Order: sequence, then C-alpha cells, then structure tokens
Amino acid sequence: RVQRVDTLLVSHADNAHMGGTRSLLEAFDVQRILTPFPLQTPIENAQTCRAGQTWDWDGVEFRLLHPSEQSLLRGDDASCVLLVRSAGGRILLTGDIGAAGAAELVRAHQAELAADVLIAPQQGAGLLLGEDFLKAVSPQIVLFSTGHNPRANTPKPATQAYYRSFGARLYNTADLGA
Repeated sequence: RVQRVDTLLVSHADNAHMGGTRSLLEAFDVQRILTPFPLQTPIENAQTCRAGQTWDWDGVEFRLLHPSEQSLLRGDDASCVLLVRSAGGRILLTGDIGAAGAAELVRAHQAELAADVLIAPQQGAGLLLGEDFLKAVSPQIVLFSTGHNPRANTPKPATQAYYRSFGARLYNTADLGA
C-alpha cells in the first residue's frame, strides 16, 4: 500500500488540476509539492517548479521543461511541463499550456520535446498548440484526460482532427478509464 508521495506536481492553480490536492495531503505523506506560483496555489510548503529541475526514480527520469525563471507567461501558459523518460519511452505532460507556452517550449527545448505520448492540454478543448510544437513532439499517441460527460464537451472534434493530422492515435480517459 502506498503511504508516501515523493513529489506532487500541481501544474497550475486551476481547480481541475489542484482540486484533489487537500485529499492527497490528508491521505499520504507528501515529501515535496511543486507548482509554478506557490502564492497563487494555497498549498502549504509548495515550492516553485522551474525548467531544469530533474529527479530520478527507479530508473525513470523526470525533467521539468517549463516555466523558466525568465518566463513572463502567466495563467495556463505558465503550467509546469514535465517530460518523463524511461527505457519504455517518453511522455510529455503539458498542464494547460496554450500557444504562447508551446512556442516558448519550442524556442527553449525543441530538441528535447520528442515524446511517444503527449497529454493534451485543456482536455482537448480546442486549443491548438501550433505546428512547430507538434512537429517537435511528434507524438505517436495523444491522451485526453477528461471526465465522463465533461461539461466542456471535450475533446472537441476539430482538436481531435488536428492531432490526427500529425499521425497520432487518440485516446480519452473518459472512454478507457484512468
């Protein structure tokens, strides 16, 4: 049984991304909490996530790519973006970045963005990240993390078509489970 969480990453201060944090803190011994703006995320002892932070756990490398200390982006575009690498492949978790966040990632990390799996930002609500970003990531799979019958009716058909146009297979947690 899991009793301890080494690192809890709260991508940004939107309730859809931090809503269950209190329950996690009550149920587990959380060693470290990372978020882009700790003062906006009312979680005691939260630290700032910044590009360049890395850690390794059982041969799996975790690397934060965004936001940088120099970034002027705020809100969703300042989401913590995490690249996870293992012998089995690479997955890019994007929080809720938009076009500005994606463009900043391409400028700073284009060569590092390649990933087998991309977690789509905004649950596929129609946000298009730009051709340069998707060419750099070149995901085989795009995963939409949505609830069953989500209020925003996501992922949007146009967004799905956009990701398919880059050759990605699409999966949705609402259809397939966690």
